[in-house]
Amino acid sequence: MVNEHWGRGGYTARIHVNQALINCTLALNIRRISDDWMKVYHFHLYLLEIFVEQDRLRYHS
Repeated sequence: MVNEHWGRGGYTARIHVNQALINCTLALNIRRISDDWMKVYHFHLYLLEIFVEQDRLRYHS
């Protein structure tokens, strides 16, 4: 379900997604960032912090 509106930063679309899809997407992105980090800096990335704007994230479990 998509809720479209005009916000402070212009047009935004709020998309309601499943929590499992969010977790899977984050895991894939973390793996990609870790692999890219190793290629560029030649050492492992052990910690990655993710910030989520709670007012823009709505999900159904």
